This record gives sequence, structure tokens and C-alpha cells, in this order.
Amino acid sequence: MLGLSNRMSLSLGSSNAGASILATTRYFTTFTATGTEYLTMDSAVTLTGDFKIKFKALFNDLSSSRMVVGRSINTSNFIDIRSAGEIRVANGVDPNFDTATGVISEALLYDIEVERVSGTITTKVGGVTKATASSHTGTFVFDSIGRWGSATLFMDGVISDIEITDAGTLIHSWPMDEVDPSAMTDRVGSNDLTGTNLSTADSELFTLVGADWLGVGLWTHGDVSAVAATSGFVGGVSVTVVSGYSYKFFYDVAGFVNGSTTAFATAAGASRTANGSYTDIITATGTSAGWDVATNPTTLDVDSGEIKRILEAP
Repeated sequence: MLGLSNRMSLSLGSSNAGASILATTRYFTTFTATGTEYLTMDSAVTLTGDFKIKFKALFNDLSSSRMVVGRSINTSNFIDIRSAGEIRVANGVDPNFDTATGVISEALLYDIEVERVSGTITTKVGGVTKATASSHTGTFVFDSIGRWGSATLFMDGVISDIEITDAGTLIHSWPMDEVDPSAMTDRVGSNDLTGTNLSTADSELFTLVGADWLGVGLWTHGDVSAVAATSGFVGGVSVTVVSGYSYKFFYDVAGFVNGSTTAFATAAGASRTANGSYTDIITATGTSAGWDVATNPTTLDVDSGEIKRILEAP
């Protein structure tokens, strides 16, 4: 079934007459392992010869193996990322094919590719070869995204832009950019996806800024001040964030008298002890975010503050 892409290019305007800046926006779905969220294909994909599997993925938590694609009826066909940061490919026939450890880190959005040509299998990350092996000829079958087998291991993070090429022909393409991830469309073939435990709450709008994707602005409190403050958030206010997600903080420190502040989501950014414009990227370890009074006492203003979720490029 053919569907419309939820990627959009929006004209943001420009100071030059007749010119405009196009912003690319799209939705990404975040899978949570604790939520047992996954997608099931209408029919299994069977790859017997040369193939290529491409996808984007970001892992919020690698304390356990995270499934990208798998087989619902067994645990022998899958691609996953193991807790030490290696990519593993298994088909139940050939020996498991692993990269070295440390190839993947948490909180970064990777382009990953697994390709087999004439029995030689190769894994690439960001277009760079990370592992290769010969005599890999077994059939690879999968029908799920984000889980394997009886659903004992799940994805925790973002998967998108899965493309399957069989013997040189693109047969399936799932951008996974739907507003409602409970049903996702194959843009090339007719193998659509049905979500389990996925809803519109798991799908967020992002805008491409440079190589990173930024979510919508979360800060609602405007400019805030600390006057001889001893602890807590500057201005006494914060916003709600999700522990394990990464956020980019944009802000100006003004009216500095003494003390210091840090961008804060339980994890903290750099200490700021002077007026200036700053940014910090923090992976939240708590559920409240704002600017922390880091020194007793602190007198300063935080102006033009903004907090946005970020899917950061490596």
C-alpha cells in the first residue's frame, strides 16, 4: 500500500528578499523496552541470497541487548545491538556475525547497514565498514521490528528508515514517520506494519538542524532569575522530561553577579559563571529539567531559554 510521507519542508523565511530557508520535519517513534512495544509485518521477509538491510537507530539504554528486527516464532533470526555496543546478525545457520564492541554508543542516531554479496557479509556504520566475514549463506527470515521470539527482548530507543534490498532490488521501505505508529506503511511493497502497545504518545515531531534532529520546545516559563538563591531551580520552575532521553538546552546568562548555574535534568551541564550565550546536551537521569542554582548564593538571569529533545548524530 502506498502512503504519503510525513516528512515536510517548511519555509521559515529569510532576511534576504525572495529567499527562504527550508526546514525538514518528520515524526520519529520511540520504543520503550518496559512498554513491550514492537511492530509486526503483514508477512515475513525471506532473504536467501544477496541482500542489504539499512536502518537508522538510536539506543536510549544498552544495559541489555536491543532488538532491531527479529522472528516472532524463534530466537535464531535477528539483528540486535548488544550491551557492549556491538552489532550482531544471526540466521540460525551460519555462526553469529558480530562487530567489535564499542561500535555503538547510547543516545546517538546511527546509520547502520548489513549487506551480503556472494556469501560475504559486511556491517557498516555511517558508511564505514566495521566487520566482514565470508561463507555466510544461510537464509535470513524476520517478521518483527523491535522484538524477537516470544517478545523477551525489545528495542529501547528510536528505529526509522528501514530499507530491504533483495538481489539488487529494493523490495520494502518503512520510513516509520507516521503520526500514529500503531499502523505503518511500506512505501515500496505491500508489507505494512502493525504496532503493539504503540500510540500517538510514542511519536514526536522533529526538525532537522544541521546533522541533528530537534524536537519541539518544552520550556514554557520565559526568562527566569535567581536573587541570592541558595538551591533549587533558577526561578523555582522546571519542565517535565523523560529519563533516558537526550535534550539540548539553549540559553543566555545575563545580569551575572555571583554564583553559578548549570543546565540540569538531574544530570548537569557545564557550570556557567559569566554572562554569555550557551548550549548543553544532557541525557536526562530524572524527570524535571531547568537551570540549577549550582552555588550558594547565586544571583543571575537565565534568558531566552529553550529545552528540546535531540536525536544527535555521531
